[in-house]
Amino acid sequence: MQIDAGLKRMLGEDAGWKTPQQRDGMYRIMGLENNGTRSEQLIVVLPTGGGKSIFFMLPAFMEDERGKGGPVSVVVVPFVSLVQDLVSRAGELGIDCMEWKSDIDREERQRDARLVVVSADVAVSEGFTAYVESIRVRGLLERIFFDECHTVITDVGYRERLGQLTGLHRFGCPLVMLTATLPISMEAWFRERMLAQDAAIIRAPTMRVNIRYRVERVKPGRKAMEDGVMATIKAIEARMSPAQRGVIYCRSIKQCEEMAGLVGCKAHHSKLTRDTRASVLQDWIDGRGGQRWIAATTGLGTGVDIRGIIGVIHVGPPFGLVDFVQQTGRGGRQRGEVVDSVIVTDGKAGWGDEFGSDIDHINREGVGLFIEGKGCRRLVLGRFFDGAEAEVSSCREMQAEYCDRCLKKGVNRVGDGEEEEEEEEEEEEEEEEEEEEEEEEEDDDDKAERVPAVTTVNRLKENIQEESRRMIKLYGWLDQVRGTTSAAGSAVCRTAGAM
Repeated sequence: MQIDAGLKRMLGEDAGWKTPQQRDGMYRIMGLENNGTRSEQLIVVLPTGGGKSIFFMLPAFMEDERGKGGPVSVVVVPFVSLVQDLVSRAGELGIDCMEWKSDIDREERQRDARLVVVSADVAVSEGFTAYVESIRVRGLLERIFFDECHTVITDVGYRERLGQLTGLHRFGCPLVMLTATLPISMEAWFRERMLAQDAAIIRAPTMRVNIRYRVERVKPGRKAMEDGVMATIKAIEARMSPAQRGVIYCRSIKQCEEMAGLVGCKAHHSKLTRDTRASVLQDWIDGRGGQRWIAATTGLGTGVDIRGIIGVIHVGPPFGLVDFVQQTGRGGRQRGEVVDSVIVTDGKAGWGDEFGSDIDHINREGVGLFIEGKGCRRLVLGRFFDGAEAEVSSCREMQAEYCDRCLKKGVNRVGDGEEEEEEEEEEEEEEEEEEEEEEEEEDDDDKAERVPAVTTVNRLKENIQEESRRMIKLYGWLDQVRGTTSAAGSAVCRTAGAM
């Protein structure tokens, strides 16, 4: 009860636990032993917006209440933007918090803040290692947290220093690994990478019921893509209040700059200086100059907690399903908010490294299934992240905002499986009629070269059947991976080759 009371003192009398797993995680963390010789480990998976930062902020807040001096907790995060966000939020709660930077002055290095936040790139430096060792030998190092820990397997391909974070266990204090996106199919890889085979794990269902998923298809070409994005922005803005915001995620810095120019907003990416990125972000949050939208690359997609985001647009396919859920999860952080998540695509496949890791291929295949697969989009997300036991057949079943497929199928009007099949058959008949009407409108000169309507429809049905077989095969493959105890070190066939 002392922990529950501390939560209310920190956040207000109305504060409570968002999920049973959040409360369980907090109590488990407070009970981890710190004998200075052995690193007790815990993995906690909560949905985006599930309150993971409570795990390191509440203990620091309660220690601050006891007075100066005492234990220090270290929080390692993958992105600089996330460092700044956490330091700012901790300060607002009155927590003694500092950012540890490589150029930090001597006086600041010697200060023992209650909460020390550091970026992953700096965390593996000799200077920071020496700092952590110094507080350890003085008996002040209480816990180490690795926030957004999934990046150690999903982002290590282009950020090699993330791979060096496996050494976090060597300081002999409890290590807590936090994330919203650790698919069950990737857990074995993660445990081996972090030397956490025996770590306890707490998992909450990661599905967000307040997000409306939609895929907007346009004709191939840059102009059609831009028109599709602008039309989507206009539709979302129709329900935006002055305090609400939207993000446009782009696949490259060049595209990010172009979209910012088209929309009339600012761009946020890694080529900007740290101060410029912070200024761009704050201008957008504050709505200066009427800024409702921001064009951004993936650096703004993980962990940053910003209120009022109700629109998340992806220009083209996301790099992976983990990235997609992280980026979409920036929205809907306030009670009652509904998020429109829209992927605008012209059907071109997203590029990727064909020699990438098994994790990379699984991640990209997940995006392909989400965009091209049949049935409720939440079905793909639920199976991918939470496993077969999380299967759902529709948004209605989850009492969630309807995705575009559930809206199209009219699942809110479906009473049983037979009615649903009838609706699907009606849709197929409508597609057949549309194909026949399109062919009747063609010029007579083309009749000899035309493919008959029945052939076109048969091909459509074959494509649907092939996609269904492909989905079943991938899910079966993921089930095999989940049951493999030594998956991380083994050679696994590329997903694309297994289809």
